Amino acid sequence: MENKNLIEKMTLLAKEKQKELKAIWDITEEQAKNCTEDQLAQFMILLEKRQEHIDRISVIDKAFNESSNILKKNLQIQYLNQINQETYPLAGNLLRMIEEIDNMASRIKSLDDENKKRMDILLEDIKGKLKKIGEGKAANKLYQNGYSGSGGTFFDTKR
Repeated sequence: MENKNLIEKMTLLAKEKQKELKAIWDITEEQAKNCTEDQLAQFMILLEKRQEHIDRISVIDKAFNESSNILKKNLQIQYLNQINQETYPLAGNLLRMIEEIDNMASRIKSLDDENKKRMDILLEDIKGKLKKIGEGKAANKLYQNGYSGSGGTFFDTKR
């Protein structure tokens, strides 16, 4: 494949990745709104949708890396930013898109980290509530079943 065509293909793949990252950003923002005990089910649905986009990005990344490796080999360079932009003017656009992708990925990670902190706090709260429920059930069971001893009377012999 010609180098110009490789750059065009990589640019198209970068655009696709930007669209997927935008969808992930929107979902991550929505998750931030659903980090409550009442909306835990909605949070999980959003998590599944987000995973679908992440899977698509993996496919895009694989195709991008394959093209990138061929291009770097053809041009005998190690990094994409070493492409001569006078010879390949489309490379400048590709490099800008890669930078935008990196920035968007960083923003997503930052928001996702905040969501994880909120979820950790929520899960700890739920664990505490479940522990109290378990203790309440155990105490209730003891009271309902009564004393299972011999039915005798106890005398306090200590004075």
